[in-house]
Amino acid sequence: MATVIVDPPAERDVLLSLEWYLDIAPDRAGGLTTAFEKACEWLANFPQLSARRVGEARLYALSVYPYNIWYRYDEAADQVHVLRFVHHRSGPVELRGMQVNGVSK
Repeated sequence: MATVIVDPPAERDVLLSLEWYLDIAPDRAGGLTTAFEKACEWLANFPQLSARRVGEARLYALSVYPYNIWYRYDEAADQVHVLRFVHHRSGPVELRGMQVNGVSK
């Protein structure tokens, strides 16, 4: 099983998303946290699940919440680096020096 490391930009993304849910739909906020944690567990077990999209970055879509996880798998170190956590409809975000969209295509 790979080790999952949540990079600081992704940590900020998760916290901002959680704040939004706490303000707008507090009954769903806990579910978002659970969905993110389960996705990280899934990526730890199946890190090569998604194809590379941008350079080495891969995209994993949450099934219940409209968010994607951009991540990179370092096979040599057996580590998953969660790079960003973005809403499907978000505009471009910075992904290690590259602009990407939150839309899963």
